[in-house]
Amino acid sequence: MKKMRPHDEWFRSLAGRHLGDYELLEFVGAGKIGYVYRASLRELPIAIRAVKITPDLRDGWENEIKKVLSLALVDGVAHFHSVGSGYIAQEGGSPINCPFTVWDYIAPGENLRRHLARVRNVDAGFLITVVERVLHVLHECQANGVSRHGDLHSGNILIGDPSKAAIDDSLHQRAPIYVSDFGYGTTGGGKEPKDDYEGLAQIINEIIQHIDYSKETATHRQILRSLQSEFSKLLHDGSGPEHQPPLQLLRVVLNIKKSASAADRGPAQARPITSSLSIMGEQNPTVGQFQVSEMIGDSWEWWRRLFVPTIPARSRILALDIPTVVTGPRGCGKTMLFRRLSERLIVECGDVPEMNVEQRFVALYINANDFADAFAWFPERPRAEETARLICYANLCVLGELLAIESARAGKNQEPASDSLLQLVEAWLVPKTYNALLVGEDRLERYRAILERLKWDFPVSHSTKLFPAQQDFSQPHWLPRFVQYAREACPWMRARPFLLFVDDFSTPRVSVAMQKVLNRSFLQRSPHFLAKIATEAWSTFVSEDSSGKNLQDGDDYQLIDLGEESLFLPDPERLSFLDAVLSKRISSDNRIPTTCNNLRHLLGRLDLSKTEFARRLRIKSTEQEEVPAEITGRSQRRGRSRGRVLYYGDEVFADLWSGDTRTMIQLATDVIDHASQPSFSASRPPEIAVPIDRTIQDRAFRDRGGEWLNSNTRNEATNPDAVRGAVAQMKASDPGFTLTGMYGDHLKAIVEAFVSAARSLLLGPTYAIEEEGRIREVPRMAFRIEIVDDFRLDGLAQELYRDLIRYGLFMRDNRGKSVRGAFVPRLYLRRLLLPYAALALSKRDSVPLSCAHFVEMLLRPDRFKQAFAAPTDVSAQLTISFPEFGIPTFYGNDAAYNDIDTEAIRTQEDDE
Repeated sequence: MKKMRPHDEWFRSLAGRHLGDYELLEFVGAGKIGYVYRASLRELPIAIRAVKITPDLRDGWENEIKKVLSLALVDGVAHFHSVGSGYIAQEGGSPINCPFTVWDYIAPGENLRRHLARVRNVDAGFLITVVERVLHVLHECQANGVSRHGDLHSGNILIGDPSKAAIDDSLHQRAPIYVSDFGYGTTGGGKEPKDDYEGLAQIINEIIQHIDYSKETATHRQILRSLQSEFSKLLHDGSGPEHQPPLQLLRVVLNIKKSASAADRGPAQARPITSSLSIMGEQNPTVGQFQVSEMIGDSWEWWRRLFVPTIPARSRILALDIPTVVTGPRGCGKTMLFRRLSERLIVECGDVPEMNVEQRFVALYINANDFADAFAWFPERPRAEETARLICYANLCVLGELLAIESARAGKNQEPASDSLLQLVEAWLVPKTYNALLVGEDRLERYRAILERLKWDFPVSHSTKLFPAQQDFSQPHWLPRFVQYAREACPWMRARPFLLFVDDFSTPRVSVAMQKVLNRSFLQRSPHFLAKIATEAWSTFVSEDSSGKNLQDGDDYQLIDLGEESLFLPDPERLSFLDAVLSKRISSDNRIPTTCNNLRHLLGRLDLSKTEFARRLRIKSTEQEEVPAEITGRSQRRGRSRGRVLYYGDEVFADLWSGDTRTMIQLATDVIDHASQPSFSASRPPEIAVPIDRTIQDRAFRDRGGEWLNSNTRNEATNPDAVRGAVAQMKASDPGFTLTGMYGDHLKAIVEAFVSAARSLLLGPTYAIEEEGRIREVPRMAFRIEIVDDFRLDGLAQELYRDLIRYGLFMRDNRGKSVRGAFVPRLYLRRLLLPYAALALSKRDSVPLSCAHFVEMLLRPDRFKQAFAAPTDVSAQLTISFPEFGIPTFYGNDAAYNDIDTEAIRTQEDDE
């Protein structure tokens, strides 16, 4: 139990009494050796000082005064004025001698410990500012012959009154920070001084207890991680703090701040903090690394290395005259495209030379999952105040991205945010009663911290006055006004068009009601900005806004499906794109020889035309022979003696791409992993021979398709309530109806039913193509569904159809065709499944189905599969003349679907 000093209560009650030339005005606080009062000179009342009464002077008390006198010209130190002694009478007793010293009074007389208890929460910017001030004072101590402060703790750090402080260059008054109460101890004296760095570490830990890490900005989180790792090591260096002078620690703090706002720049050895890039480099990157762009994080070098600008339809996606809704299978590159072309990454990584983004537009990236997480409770029929809160939150996210760009520009280019922008942000976000900025505190980072805390508190608070501009931010038409304000306050924008990239804008994460509300803001017609929205599939985007307006494709926005775009890329362009994606990864995988730098070197080439490939797929198992050691296009066995074909080679690899680039990276990883297993040993890194053995490729291609299809059995309905209601309706009319297992199992069964139909066509009658007097057999190469009559879906069939597309089991061809004036879409089986299903690679033909048969396949896939029996006579032929080459009349004559005309030369060589 702490021992009470004699007359303790009396020493705390001296306000209004006189001591020497001073009147004690107000008790401020007490420490281990004395009591502090705010006091004034009796002859000059405006001269306010801090009087510290020390009833029991200890040996060496004069050391503190000597230290402070040595620092007379140093800012941030509470300076000494005089020393004295006097008697103060007590009631019913003799006067008590009160020795005292006089110091600067730091209004409002609040030390760091009390400040933290009052405000409760601070951010990392506050922490770094306090640390810098303390280190500055310690450096000045060292420079002026004062070895140590000697008694450093939060009670001796004083936070001043901003109203009495000098103003900064932006005319803001800032709260000063002072270091006071230097210890009595001196090195070699009767009392050893306390370790300053231990005191500083204690101060840091005490402040960290008042920081909510989850509510910090990315910059502040990086600062905290660095302080708790690198900085703490320096403070607790086993060789003693003398070996880490304060100036060196100040340099470390400066580097921590730079690294936090500009991570992973420059060579790793030039930075005091280990970057995520250097960590990845030590782990020997492989082809399969960073399959999800979010995992790249702030590793800017990896962003530069892995981004491929030749993504399909990029010019249409980035069109500057209409909003765009971009869909595509998971892993198609939507996020990679949006993030890499956003202004934040243009600043961090540099421009994309092939696209010249810096001259074309300014783009801000926001992720719709932020809305979904914050408003998970959002009702189906929101009230006006709920709608306003969602819009307000979305606008805060946009502002947050702008401030992140400003932070990056300051960190990399030393371009501080303009004062006009900071004044706008202050007027929008900062209440008059908010804690003042500290001297030396980063104003931009303080406002970013306020914004981040607002976003965290926003969903759980129902106040309409969380921040001054909340009402303006809650208006659907605030976004165009915001862009105008931003353009005036951010000179770097110049006159460039302003794009807003909105990623992951998909149901059910972003609910139907949320999309309608946000569509009114994002897809409004405005000369000031354009929205580019990424969604999982056409069915996960709601083409309506909260006013009830239907949004029309081609008028209010343009829909671009990257899966569809990949379908119609010419084969050389498909291969070129995938080669660009994989070659950047191949070069970083040490299992692959350095001479192998593209897909052709890695996988070789299957020198077969797609037609010949399909012919070999028709060979019965009883006729299959072991494939020879080497196969080349000019030395193949002919006719029925030919061996079973294997799926391998760079062109086959490219033919399996449905826009799902991530899946292709996984497929390449599987092939390399399989190839490296036999040669793996603990004594040396695995090595592979290239091109990789075709049987390994074939097995990997088939296995990956099967594994991917099986993984889809875990899928749930996008709209569970609608599916349950539709199943109930089916059972009402057909009591024996049931799904084929769970919902995901049923989706898989639909795929298997279609594969059965496509295989039946492949193994059935061929076309006999008459070409310059010669007859050539052409199998039916189909992995496309084509509806031959009116396309009408409802109920359960419609829900299944939507989810087949959403999960990428089938890719929808939005070009479709017209049947008696009605639009009929085409569906393609995901190409990844072609080896697993043993289907041909050409998209030339299709499986023609009436809408009734298609619905039957959706609802009762097993029954459909049984009804679609394979023909027994594979030698039957259907003769058509050369002008009609390609597709029979019920498929339609469309050159976009005919991918075998270009094979004429190779096919002719095969037949000779």
